[in-house]
Amino acid sequence: MMYPLGRKDRTVGPVAMTALSLFLALASGGCESTKPTAAENSEAARRAADDDEFAKGANLPPTPRTLLAMARVLAAQGRQDESIYVLNRILREHPDFLPAYVDLAQVQLAQGRPDSAMATLSAGQRLAPQDPVLANDLGMCRLLQGDYEQASACFELAAAKAPANLRYQTNRALALGMLGRYDQCLRAYQQVLAPAEAHHNLAVICRARHDQTRADQEDQTAKQLGQVSQAAPPAGQSGQGTDPR
Repeated sequence: MMYPLGRKDRTVGPVAMTALSLFLALASGGCESTKPTAAENSEAARRAADDDEFAKGANLPPTPRTLLAMARVLAAQGRQDESIYVLNRILREHPDFLPAYVDLAQVQLAQGRPDSAMATLSAGQRLAPQDPVLANDLGMCRLLQGDYEQASACFELAAAKAPANLRYQTNRALALGMLGRYDQCLRAYQQVLAPAEAHHNLAVICRARHDQTRADQEDQTAKQLGQVSQAAPPAGQSGQGTDPR
């Protein structure tokens, strides 16, 4: 299914901006290193691969993957409308090529068109209802629009299908927290984060929900756990001296 470029979407309102600010705060919280993250390295590698794929296919009939590489290069250059044109061509000629749904939704979301992005991802889900990437990205759209129930359902599916994916797990925890399910949220964070970080993230969520009392409690717990972690001896040292034997 194709979606016209002229479609009008709902604008991103205060609830969506709160969710976006919260997501960014959680994504960057506690990260002080200036070294590229694994995600950044992966993105850089993907862009290089796209450029290489595009160059190799320059004199060959375009395949879905070559067209996808072209669309990504165009998007990276800020030529979003041209990228959308190429992605729509892929979906018109190869409607079962799932990566095109993901990339098209990303460009639409970057243009501030969440309704179009959700329609695109939903079309992909009709072909692959258990795909974790589609589910996670649709959950992000729901989250940004303040529909935390639907976002939670999407993230639950993504996390269940790809349990090793840290992003899916933390997105699941975020949605649970925004629903006020603090205990479930904390347990979800504790499965993938250090204890202090889990409590810190829950504090951020509580503050976004204007629950200052619980936010203060979680901040205090995070601080205490952080102090305990810093005071612990390095792995392999008991603090009792070195065995002379």
